[in-house]
Amino acid sequence: ANSRKYEHELPSLYFTAKTLRESALYEEAKDCSLGVLRNLGQHVVTLMNNDSLVTRIQKTKSMLVILDDAAILSMKQVEEDRVIWTMKFYLELIYTLQHMQSSKMVTISIQMMDMTLNNGLCCTSPLAFAIFGYLIVSLGDPFLGYRMGKLAINLMRKLDLVVDLSSTLTSIVYGLISWAHEPFQSIAEMHLAGHSSGNQSGDVSAAGWNYQQYLILSFVSGEKLPTVKSKALSFAKTQLAQKQKPVAYNALSIYFHSCALMGSCPDKSFQLKEDDILAHAIGASNSDLQVVYIIHQLMRSYVFKRYDEMAKNANSFHEMANSRKLIRFFFLIGTFYEGLISFSMARRTPGTDDWMERGNAAITTLSQWSSFCMHNFENKVLLLKAERNFAIDGDAGNTDSLYRDSINSARQHKFANEEAIA
Repeated sequence: ANSRKYEHELPSLYFTAKTLRESALYEEAKDCSLGVLRNLGQHVVTLMNNDSLVTRIQKTKSMLVILDDAAILSMKQVEEDRVIWTMKFYLELIYTLQHMQSSKMVTISIQMMDMTLNNGLCCTSPLAFAIFGYLIVSLGDPFLGYRMGKLAINLMRKLDLVVDLSSTLTSIVYGLISWAHEPFQSIAEMHLAGHSSGNQSGDVSAAGWNYQQYLILSFVSGEKLPTVKSKALSFAKTQLAQKQKPVAYNALSIYFHSCALMGSCPDKSFQLKEDDILAHAIGASNSDLQVVYIIHQLMRSYVFKRYDEMAKNANSFHEMANSRKLIRFFFLIGTFYEGLISFSMARRTPGTDDWMERGNAAITTLSQWSSFCMHNFENKVLLLKAERNFAIDGDAGNTDSLYRDSINSARQHKFANEEAIA
């Protein structure tokens, strides 16, 4: 009887957890979801040692390799409410943790995936596959990760959840997975479509997250700065009016960065300043926004040749990036600029190996991702190799041809900003 009574409270508890998260009260939202899951009999593991983690991931991956897409799509559907609510609260916990301690998403994602494979499909299953796909991409297997993302979309259609999940699934599959295979420019357009579908379905959070990703991808793809600046400011004002601070502050970060690159003053009627973005990110434990802020500082110190700031910004990014287990595409943009700065500093301080090592590490990382998606990363690898050659031998060897190849690759793949740098 007590169990049935508690299950009647689950819808209101779910609404509470979601409202807390959307209000950026992440600690409270996490505690709410964790409390419910424990009351539902779940032993929630948020941390594992590396050996246990690798074992669990490999076990789940092995099951997915054995099962083809047709077998997964034909799995039975769960009818037990208790299982469905458990999956919903696991998903809500993941949404919350991505703003706080994204590394803990790893273990929660595995638990959610195991429940799906053991119990069958329900309304959260497409998202479970998509989030696990993100985990797999981050761990260096973009092929299986991409398959999980596409499977998630097919599950959404099979379960007739397009209206409910289209915007959220777009934000995950295209924002966290597809960049390893598809051009940034086409992914930006998918996020714009996800923004529209979110507004139509009333999913304000997913709509905002999609437009935020659209802005970031437009910027890194070389969209004209006045256009990016105008769109970012307009969107930020709308989100602030709707009390959607996390998304608004991401848009403002892009707006202030665009202003700085253009040498224009921010809107004087606007009370917030760029430093307020970092203060908000730290206060809200939003590590993604902190990384974006540092990457912007990294870019500007390189573009404007502020050598006194280069080393400081590169070190800040290096420290933060190395503490992250899950990769996002904009981290790799930061790695690109860290590499450029490293070779630039190596030329200015000959005889020091540290900067050369860091530059070489950037080449290794981006070469790996270029092997999966040349469109997004080839020109970056070529430019870093040219800079390495120039740091070592000046104009000797094939340095000039590497610069020209980088220029041609950036032009072919429509990265006007990086064509200009090369």
